Amino acid sequence: MLPGVSIVIDPITALIDDQKDNLRRIGIDRVEGITSQNEGPVRSKLIRAFASGEYIFCYIAPERLQSDEFRNNLKALTVNLPISLIAIDEAHCVSEWGHDFRTAYLNIGRTTREYCKSHSRIPPLLALTGTASNAVLRDVQRELQIKDFDAIITPKTFDRRELHFAVYECRSEQKQGILRSILQQYLPSTFRTTASHFYRPENDKTNCGILFCPHAGGSYGVTENMQFILSLGIPAKFYSGKTPQGFSDRDWVQVKRKNAEDFKNNKFPVLVATKSFGMGIDKPNIRFTIHLGLPGSIESFYQEAGRAGRDRKQAQSVLMLSNDFGDRTTKLLDPGATTDELNRIMEEERNWETDDDVTRALWFHLNAFRGVKNELNDIDDIMREIGGMETAKKVNIVFQHGHRNNLEKAVHRLLLLGVVNDYTIDYTTNEFRLIIAGISKERITEKFCRYVEGYNRGRVAKEKESLIHCIELPFPDFVRQAAEILITFIYDTIEKGRRRAFREILSISEEAATKASNQDVLIRERILRYLETTYSEEIQQVLDDAESFNNLKIIFDGGVTSESGEVIGGVRSPKDAAEIRGQVARYLESYPDHPGLLFLRALSEIYCANSDMELALQNIEAGCNFAADRYHISKSSLYEILTWMLEKIYNRNGVVYENYTLRLIELFDDPSFEKTLMNYPDIDENMLYAPALYSINKQAKKAVKILVS
Repeated sequence: MLPGVSIVIDPITALIDDQKDNLRRIGIDRVEGITSQNEGPVRSKLIRAFASGEYIFCYIAPERLQSDEFRNNLKALTVNLPISLIAIDEAHCVSEWGHDFRTAYLNIGRTTREYCKSHSRIPPLLALTGTASNAVLRDVQRELQIKDFDAIITPKTFDRRELHFAVYECRSEQKQGILRSILQQYLPSTFRTTASHFYRPENDKTNCGILFCPHAGGSYGVTENMQFILSLGIPAKFYSGKTPQGFSDRDWVQVKRKNAEDFKNNKFPVLVATKSFGMGIDKPNIRFTIHLGLPGSIESFYQEAGRAGRDRKQAQSVLMLSNDFGDRTTKLLDPGATTDELNRIMEEERNWETDDDVTRALWFHLNAFRGVKNELNDIDDIMREIGGMETAKKVNIVFQHGHRNNLEKAVHRLLLLGVVNDYTIDYTTNEFRLIIAGISKERITEKFCRYVEGYNRGRVAKEKESLIHCIELPFPDFVRQAAEILITFIYDTIEKGRRRAFREILSISEEAATKASNQDVLIRERILRYLETTYSEEIQQVLDDAESFNNLKIIFDGGVTSESGEVIGGVRSPKDAAEIRGQVARYLESYPDHPGLLFLRALSEIYCANSDMELALQNIEAGCNFAADRYHISKSSLYEILTWMLEKIYNRNGVVYENYTLRLIELFDDPSFEKTLMNYPDIDENMLYAPALYSINKQAKKAVKILVS
């Protein structure tokens, strides 16, 4: 309907092919996708046709915007024909994939505003996604630079009543046996039919489904599981972004495109796929999805489950959970654990025989977040190639095939600091082309603080102080220190946020696995509490004031009272607590080290009907460590809020109170904490037993030492 050209940025070629096909089916044929599937000369021809205005819809991956050839043709296009709209489809990928392995996603806001403008007019950016938690919304807004107050449009509810949920918990080696039961018995009986009838091809009435696998190869990959499904007499094919063994890259492009097309046209009922197929595929008659392992987050699970039931008829989503080593999982998902500790645990306690859903997921996670030292080594490599950084210039850097993602991430870190002003990539010659800004130390500090403020205002003062201490260093040393502080902050914020998101989908799955008769209701409620925003104002107040915990007290002490006498907010039931728990989980993905949010997550967990007490304690201990280390919160303020929290915990569960009290006393090893606890106003005398016993034992040990000596 708009004049000019619309550019659509899509994450995967399967989605580009799907959308091109859908448009052509309704008579819109001035459409093209410029992707890596087009070989060099063909791709260049398509880009020239795009520049001449031949297409009104152009589908691209974000990496295309880092190409000089495409940028130049964008400029040529805008001389005579405006770009009317830039649509970022599946916009959650900006957040989820941009920080992991597709750095180009983080440049979309900057590059489209620069290269798509026509006569100084910047076209509107429209970011679209089916589900978006508060954490993802904030990240997408920040990275795409969409700052208008009224820019976010959301539905009244994210609930899709046609989707139904189930969880099967089993050990990893039992998965194929459980999968057989799901396919041959559970699904046919759920739809009140037989297996032979359920999988019978019936054109657009075929009962189609997707089995999501964590990777392409191996026992839990698409190829082996497709063969297993075929052995059950169920027609199936497979799809993955990565080329599986036995195929050349060129052949696999054709095979996977044909498999996707045949699946869409109901030539077979079951597609075994990695998540590279799942997003956005608009096939109305998908009746079921099965996850062979845990997705990375509640959001990812809901996105992928949402491929089913597009016709609004009943659909089933089944998740298979294998958490085979609970103690190891607790250590791996501890909010305070560093990536170095994760790597050590993975190296010492895990191998192929002891892999489960958690270690399989974290293996991918640790490939994306390789550790501060490893990322600094990449920064060193880039800085050596640049040479003198104080003056503006252009530099070309050749990279080895397979190392581009890591080095591009390093280049982007320097771009955030302002050292690099812009960069492009020549995918033919394997070259980065960098524009060095010639920036001052003061401007680097300013840019760094602005970046931190975008994520967490409470951290700005401390991070700025760390950088100011380095201001007298020689310029290259200062840049390296700035890069280390930046990367550390990113790991504190984004890496820990990713692990937090994974912990939440594990929590939902484990709770549902214990509720054989009520799984659908439980999973739906927790997903909606995660996505919807009943307590957003109260939680935002906790977030905005890291140094004061008064807002935390307001939430749990019955809320505040309006002039009319109405109680606003307040936790008055386990249901209220469960809603807060779900929504705090979202915020913690963006602010994983925020003490107030960690304490709120712990208290809401304790107040829920089915509580994970160890998880709650982990959050309290992490909040204590981060309060002093990263937010400069005074001991007196911290001890006061902990004492208040312990009173709340005591009112819920006396045994848990004793355990928590002793753990916290040992954590601080500070008499002033015990004194604060003992002198708390109106304290129940039974609460004094645990700290008093600890003090007596401590004095007794001292006496024994004196006697022995």
